[in-house]
Amino acid sequence: MCTVRRCRNVDWDAINVLPLTQDPVCVKVGVTDIGDIACRIMSRATAVDKDTKMKLINSRMPEDDFKFPARIYKDTNEKDGLKRRYCSRDWFRVFDFIAYSKQLDGLFCLCCVLFLVTSAAGQRAKALISQPYRNWKDAKSDLKSHSNLFYHQDSKALMDGFLWTAKTPENIIENRLSVEREHLVSRNRTVLTSIVNH
Repeated sequence: MCTVRRCRNVDWDAINVLPLTQDPVCVKVGVTDIGDIACRIMSRATAVDKDTKMKLINSRMPEDDFKFPARIYKDTNEKDGLKRRYCSRDWFRVFDFIAYSKQLDGLFCLCCVLFLVTSAAGQRAKALISQPYRNWKDAKSDLKSHSNLFYHQDSKALMDGFLWTAKTPENIIENRLSVEREHLVSRNRTVLTSIVNH
């Protein structure tokens, strides 16, 4: 038995069908689900701390035993006229900026959600940022197109800088200033000690 959500604006090209083993209400989601964070950020309800950002980045792909829910698309080549499509683990290797939300059954762009920059045109895509992306049929081309957008590239640069400083804390400005201050204090102590001892 499948769960199909009914609404006024039904997308007949893509109907969400969940397997028996996964009930969307019962999916255990921690505080680090990208979908929850995206909703909070877009509503300006919260800011994301560094530790949460790292947890989200490190847990962007579900566990190996997780089975992605199917979406059904019309396909005249199939006997019954329908084709099941799934989110692909290969996309996570090709597009290092995507994260899967178990809570919302969709993809989000980590860069654009966690390191939000304003778009030059003043508008942003809703899918991947404020709404989950679920079009498995066109995912490769849509993700490629998203990766070429200027606001995404700016957000990606911010995320790469964040990861670089997280891996090498000595590159953080505050840490560099602190180390330089310690060297200056040590040098001044040495100079003053030599002056006082003469």
